Amino acid sequence: MKSHPLRIAASVAVMFPSAVMAGGSKSAIPARNGDWQWSLSGGLSWHYMGRLSFEGGSRSQSLVLPSFVGGSSLTVPPIGDAASNDERFYNDGYVRQDAGTENDGTTWFWGYDNAGQVSNGNLVYQATGFESVRNDAVNTSAGRRSSDSMTAPGMSLRADFTTPWTVGPFRVSGMIGLNVTSDTQSYRFGNHSTVQTRDDYRLDYVDTYDLGGVIPPGAPYAGGIDGPGPLIGNIPASRTMTPVLLFTDTAVFTNNVRAEFENDMVGLSAGASLDYHEAPWTFILSGGLVLEFHHYTARMGESLNVSSSAGDAQFASWSDRTSGVKFRPGLFVEAAARYEIDGGCFIDGFVRGEVADDFRVSAGPSRFEFEPVGFSFGARIGRTF
Repeated sequence: MKSHPLRIAASVAVMFPSAVMAGGSKSAIPARNGDWQWSLSGGLSWHYMGRLSFEGGSRSQSLVLPSFVGGSSLTVPPIGDAASNDERFYNDGYVRQDAGTENDGTTWFWGYDNAGQVSNGNLVYQATGFESVRNDAVNTSAGRRSSDSMTAPGMSLRADFTTPWTVGPFRVSGMIGLNVTSDTQSYRFGNHSTVQTRDDYRLDYVDTYDLGGVIPPGAPYAGGIDGPGPLIGNIPASRTMTPVLLFTDTAVFTNNVRAEFENDMVGLSAGASLDYHEAPWTFILSGGLVLEFHHYTARMGESLNVSSSAGDAQFASWSDRTSGVKFRPGLFVEAAARYEIDGGCFIDGFVRGEVADDFRVSAGPSRFEFEPVGFSFGARIGRTF
């Protein structure tokens, strides 16, 4: 916790009685007709417990994921290298090597299926290949950052013992108090996703051969390795390849984080009071020390879910829990207005400020920091003895 709120509260506690004494009598004077009095009161209150800072982390981004969409692959048709002599088999024919191809680059070992393959002095062949391309798109953010007030109803108990001593118009009292409250702060967020995709393509190849004035035999034609037959070049004059997307398979991984901080707080306080009485009202200003007991539970759960063509499923999950008790000393200041009812009974309305040291806890990769600088207000009923 930053030190300045504690210094301020300490200064107020020190300056308060000094200021009162400066405005009234210079020293405490015993009241000749005063009596010791005891009172006990209790009631309900509303507490602003303090501020909770949250830094949410996750584990999903460090996990190595298997592929839910398959892998990359490439199937090339047997049409050889377009820049050198080779054996070529097409959907609608072939262009192979004969005994002299290595010497002059020509071959009579070729054939084609359809008359439509011949056009403008060229012979055109088609072939088909396939390719699958897999990609991962990963998106990870820093996680959730939040600062929130913890507020909740509670209970307040107080015991006062009023002395016969006075400071000017004020009567000196001592007090002890008990304040109890509890609150839970919850968080949900997702900070990681992985999208796996596999795109399946058909690869359409087109090889064009320049016939060089050769008039091919009518289709279908199938030349042999021993010939004889018309000669064409073994290397195509041009080759094009056009990918055609056939199908896309996708798997999406997303994480879901649930974090929670539960704080059950009990504050024990003891201090001094100055009471100003003007029947039927008594105005009380108190200050002193407080010891806060924080029974905390920090929880974090995370799941990594996958949605694919096979359906939706939980791929991985984690759970963390931390609990314990923190003791925090501090200071308090309280102002109350008391209205007297018949029979020694009274009603209190009060406002209270409190400051204590902060503390930090964690649950897995998530962090919580609680700063118990708060206030409360409420009403109590009691009796004077």
